[in-house]
Amino acid sequence: MPQDPFRYFRLEARELLDQFGEGILELEKNGSGVALIQRLLRLAHTLKGAARVVKQGEIADRAHAIEDLLSPLRDVSGAVPRPRIDPILEHLGAIGAGVQALDPPETAAARAPGRSPTDEGFRTVRADMAEMDSLLDGVAETRAELNALQKAAAGVAGAQRLVDFLAEQLGHRGATGSDRRAAANLDDAHAVATEAKQLLASVSRDFGAGFDRMDRELRQLRDATEQLRLMSAGELFVSLERAAHDAARSLGKRVAFAGKGGDIRLDAQVLGSVQTALVQIVRNAVAHGIEPESERRASGKPEAGTVTIEVSRRGRRVVFACHDDGGGVDLDAVRRVAARRGLSATEAGRLDVPDLMRLLLRGGISTSEIVTEVSGRGIGLDVVREAVEQLGGEVSARTKPGEGTWFELVVPLSLASLEALIVENSGVAAAIPLDAI
Repeated sequence: MPQDPFRYFRLEARELLDQFGEGILELEKNGSGVALIQRLLRLAHTLKGAARVVKQGEIADRAHAIEDLLSPLRDVSGAVPRPRIDPILEHLGAIGAGVQALDPPETAAARAPGRSPTDEGFRTVRADMAEMDSLLDGVAETRAELNALQKAAAGVAGAQRLVDFLAEQLGHRGATGSDRRAAANLDDAHAVATEAKQLLASVSRDFGAGFDRMDRELRQLRDATEQLRLMSAGELFVSLERAAHDAARSLGKRVAFAGKGGDIRLDAQVLGSVQTALVQIVRNAVAHGIEPESERRASGKPEAGTVTIEVSRRGRRVVFACHDDGGGVDLDAVRRVAARRGLSATEAGRLDVPDLMRLLLRGGISTSEIVTEVSGRGIGLDVVREAVEQLGGEVSARTKPGEGTWFELVVPLSLASLEALIVENSGVAAAIPLDAI
């Protein structure tokens, strides 16, 4: 267990509170809107889940209360009365104070009067990451300069060809010349041309070897710097297992968590964003997938359900495959919600399993009829989709009655660099990511 168990939570909570502050300001200035309220609900839902993971019940309860206050605003158009905003601000203020109270004693003591709460440890990490990003930018710029020099070196090869031609011509004229003085001058010129030819050949060889060596060393430097930015995917497993057990405890269920592929390393920034999505998927698996013990016994399953997260590499992308052995998604419930959202009963009935899973991933749909701490507002998969899309990744899902549900999150290994194919046409150059080819 780390000496400071709340350091990751403090960073995430403060970022969420900052985004909440911006959203509330927008709510006051521009009034309500479905997209804005949905975004605020996602922030509250994420904060609630993160607080539950680190056993901060009061913060989670206040985030849950904010959800209760925001949910009715989805149906409000225009300006939101100030009396409906004030309670939200009160909860946010209390949450901010609660997060600040989690600072380690040395950080709280060192904070100057009037200074806004910050996480010193993560500030250092962020500064280090910024320095590494700057170093990577420098490496990229140096490689660009090196490519320019390689083009310039092509001029040396052209000069060498001209000198070769000149030496050949002078040698031929020197051999046939009748005037001794002219022949002697031609011999001298031929000797100079031959020496220039040898010198240019040496320069060309040195250029080529130097370019290859510099290119190799720059690649090694880039790879070493990128490795410093990477973290083991296994860093997530403890918090995900805790989220699974907490959700199961609150719902009176039993669950076992399994993590595989924890040695896969990826960008710390990517890992932090994926954690938000995975926590939500794990909580959804327990709430909507894993059946109560009595149902599992009746169907011949172990009393404790299993939630598995398996991490693997796919080229320069990382795949998080999430599976629960529950009863699968209640597809009829999804059809009923779709019908309430405007589809006719006939249209909803024609939706096949892939269509229904895509509908779920769009967010705003819940198969739970009761709002609880874990589920009920249809925000969860919206959080998952948004987190993955912000990384430029993809998310897909499938389900099978009685056997469970599978989610697959595919995200880039790193946001710091991208391998691409450079193409040029009519003087216009473009970089096409290799993953897209």
